[in-house]
Amino acid sequence: MALTPKSRVDILSWCVGRACSREALKFVHKVRPFVGSRSECSLLAQSAGDGDLVRFFRHAQEVSSWSIEQADTNRRLWNHEFFRDPMMRQERDEVTWVLALFADTEDLLSTLRGEPVRLDLEPCRTRAELCRIHADAFDELNRGPEAKTALEDLRLKFGTTDFKVGPFLNTKTIVQIADAEALIAEGKKMHHCVGGLARRALKGTHVFYRVLEPERATLALRRQNGKWVVDDFKLASNATPSSASKKAVRAWLVTDHTRVRRTQGVTALPASTSAGAAFS
Repeated sequence: MALTPKSRVDILSWCVGRACSREALKFVHKVRPFVGSRSECSLLAQSAGDGDLVRFFRHAQEVSSWSIEQADTNRRLWNHEFFRDPMMRQERDEVTWVLALFADTEDLLSTLRGEPVRLDLEPCRTRAELCRIHADAFDELNRGPEAKTALEDLRLKFGTTDFKVGPFLNTKTIVQIADAEALIAEGKKMHHCVGGLARRALKGTHVFYRVLEPERATLALRRQNGKWVVDDFKLASNATPSSASKKAVRAWLVTDHTRVRRTQGVTALPASTSAGAAFS
């Protein structure tokens, strides 16, 4: 049910409280859409009291609950135009892409260095510079000596480079990538950064598969809130798979869904559920 202008003002006034600053009041009035749910009111009340967050959005025309959550979670990136500008324009796909590239770059560098790496943001001021750093790390990992060193570092840290068996059964056309060496080889063959994400598989948060038909692709599943969801699905050089390939992966997930839920106590992603950017 849509809120009347008066009820919206009443709810927003309650959210910010009597002692709220003028800037905070302007901030909460920018929030669209606003339905007045308890969780949304709680988010606004907390955000309105955060002076740094209010200042971050001072030039935005509109603000969404999604924007507030993303900005709060990724404070390290506030001063960087590749994150700030699309956030101000609420370009969800661009923000999601940038955050994924940022996380992948840190994972690539962590695999190369043998320890967790926080990306130095000073030389990384634009989208192009972030892409360059990512590409350099990718090229470094795919050189023979660096890949061998990365594997040795992973073995020292995790005691193995073998991945746990994934939740879904292999088929003739979709096969799990079994270890870090094979994952690095997959990234080199497909010319994308999956080879730098071995730590995720060794931690048990991700499972990676080769998709052989109808197109050669790489599939990543991520465990989220007790469910296995599609984290990424790419052809060579990060090209987007065809509708036929997406349909084939959906069918595979749904076919094995009941067995996974029964035997492993987790829920697989059904075809009717959104599978994130990979299936948008």
